[in-house]
Amino acid sequence: MADGSLPLPGPFLQRAIDLHAAAGEDWVRRLPTIIASCARQWSLSVGTTFQLLSYSYVVPAMRADGTRAVLKIGFPDQALLWEAEALRLFVGQGAARLLAADLEQGALLLERLEPGASLDSLDDDEAATAIAARVMSQLWRPVPAEHSFPSVTDWAADLGQVRKRFGGRSSPQPIALVDQADALFAELTITMGEPQPAALVGYRPEGGSRGASLRSWSAATQPDAPPAQHGPP
Repeated sequence: MADGSLPLPGPFLQRAIDLHAAAGEDWVRRLPTIIASCARQWSLSVGTTFQLLSYSYVVPAMRADGTRAVLKIGFPDQALLWEAEALRLFVGQGAARLLAADLEQGALLLERLEPGASLDSLDDDEAATAIAARVMSQLWRPVPAEHSFPSVTDWAADLGQVRKRFGGRSSPQPIALVDQADALFAELTITMGEPQPAALVGYRPEGGSRGASLRSWSAATQPDAPPAQHGPP
């Protein structure tokens, strides 16, 4: 990376352009500079990126004191601000602890969770679902009076703009997945009952980020409902 180049998988590059157009292309070009800046700022030794990348650049790192961490760099948009705010709220309970953040550069320095096996590696779907439910129950907590998270209703309304934004397409996501999300959000908003805001998680798998890829929002939920029943799959 000494020459400023950074080998990146084609699908990762294309997603950045699909989602953010020219700004996404510019962000990808600036990644080497952002990584170098984070390494200086947080005294990091940065390793080789995890094999699979989705929406963010995710790489193992080590601090000067030997702390093993994960450096995650995302496009600096509102979703990344929500992520940082949620990780502060969770304080390491059920999610990777946020060690440091440079939101202007879209950079998060996260606790590295080990051994870091993905639930996808489990053949037993029932066991994997039980583990996910336990983690989601740890994340279930009231939001502070002042917060920036959208509600589930807000999130659902945004889906209605997807095809309009992408000229009739469903963004980089399969159209069947967007249709399914539409149906699930419609069911959720009807069955919520009297709302009580609580922080929930929307998960985007970032190859190898080991819990570092949480997207969170304030959701209207039933006060007496078991936590795990309200987390999205």
